[in-house]
Amino acid sequence: MFSYNSDDYLLCTMDTKCCIVDCYTGNTIHTMKNPHGSNSYYKNHAVFNFSDDLVLNDGVLWDYRTPSLIHKFDKFNNFVSGVFGPTGIDIIINTEIWDIRTFKLLNTIKSLDNCLLKFNNTRDVMFGLSHVKKEILDHEISPTYRHVMAPFESTFKTFYAKNDYLTLGAYDVRKQIIDMSFCRSDRMVVTVESANDDFTTMWSGGSSLRIYLIGRSKSSRGDDENAEGDDDDDDDDDDDSASSTSQPDFDDDSMLSDSMLSEDDQSTNNDDSSGGDSSDIGLEAMGDSDWSEDDND
Repeated sequence: MFSYNSDDYLLCTMDTKCCIVDCYTGNTIHTMKNPHGSNSYYKNHAVFNFSDDLVLNDGVLWDYRTPSLIHKFDKFNNFVSGVFGPTGIDIIINTEIWDIRTFKLLNTIKSLDNCLLKFNNTRDVMFGLSHVKKEILDHEISPTYRHVMAPFESTFKTFYAKNDYLTLGAYDVRKQIIDMSFCRSDRMVVTVESANDDFTTMWSGGSSLRIYLIGRSKSSRGDDENAEGDDDDDDDDDDDSASSTSQPDFDDDSMLSDSMLSEDDQSTNNDDSSGGDSSDIGLEAMGDSDWSEDDND
């Protein structure tokens, strides 16, 4: 990952150690690994804090400017190595919330179990992608891919990041999730989804992108369209001649959705694009786009 406040540094993870690379010179500035024993999290992923002066790697807190080991947090799971909370005063390692000032356990939130956590750009909403269980990884996925972050289960969760990580809702996309990202305005979220449900072939069977509009559910969109239809009827009664020559109004979202869908997607969009029940988190699927390795040729 890149540092948050500049493009100067790149934080790289390899097993239980991490290193910071200067993006302009290509030189490794620091390498961080606990000399007194690692936590050996299965999905270790080193991260910067939001002010770029601390690093969390394998459950160990570092001041990378020195670099010096500050604290090793107690290990209560074997999978998730943790992230910094958006307030800058806590660290989330799986279900445990730790105070970064005292290193004491503040809270335990069961709904965060086994999740890779991502924040939107304003850091007030947190998204949780549930890791596939280790037993499935060991038996169904090639060793080459076992230590990458993906795949994730088909449901992602949302949390209010500034209110004790209150659960907002969940959304089932019905396909294995590979990754997720957000636009800069936080109006849209995109998921990369596997075209196959079979873990053994998911990396070779192609993937699809699906874009969601945040804060708008399909039911609210339908209400808006019905209201607009009523207004149009009133206008027609007032001026029949004008309505006969006027052009139809287009919803920008629907235009974007249609332009992004392939022919196969459009034929099945009514069944698949809506995912699960999105009314609780206000997400509307705008469209998806399929590609495979063959498309790059």
